[in-house]
Amino acid sequence: MNLNGKINKLLQAFRARGQIVLLTRKQIFSEQYGILTKYTVIEQYDAARRQKNKKKREVIAEGFKQLDILKALIKHYKGGADK
Repeated sequence: MNLNGKINKLLQAFRARGQIVLLTRKQIFSEQYGILTKYTVIEQYDAARRQKNKKKREVIAEGFKQLDILKALIKHYKGGADK
């Protein structure tokens, strides 16, 4: 099952809200499993509004399965809706 479309729609929803959420994909070679893709979800925000180019990044989720990343994004989206 391809979940890229759903993940991208959630990232667009974060952007519409004014949040910066980044998704990085890294390919890693493993002797046992071959080529794996590691996904990392990062939220970026200003550490201090007065100082330019001072960005703080917080890792929301890391994993090798798209489904786990999608679940973490949904949980973060619902949890962030109250703020």
